[in-house]
Amino acid sequence: MTSHLLTEDSPHSAMPTEDSRDSQHHTPREDTSRRKSPRDASLQAEVERLRDSITKMSEKYEHLHCRNAELEHDYRALKQNQ
Repeated sequence: MTSHLLTEDSPHSAMPTEDSRDSQHHTPREDTSRRKSPRDASLQAEVERLRDSITKMSEKYEHLHCRNAELEHDYRALKQNQ
C-alpha cells in the first residue's frame, strides 16, 4: 500500500508542504481510494485490456511489415527477370 501511495504522491513531490501535510491528507486519501476502488479496478482492467490489444496490433503490424518487405523483394526480382 505504501508504494501505491508513493506513486500517487510522486507528481506532487515538488510541493514543499506535501511532507508536512502528509498526516493530514493520509486518511482522506485512503478513504477516497476505498470509495473509488471498484471504479479503479474497472479502469485498471480496461487499461490491461487496451495494453493487450495494443500489443497484439503491434505484433500484427510487425508481421505485415515483414511480409510486405518480402513481397516487395519478390516483386522487384520478378520485374528484373522480365
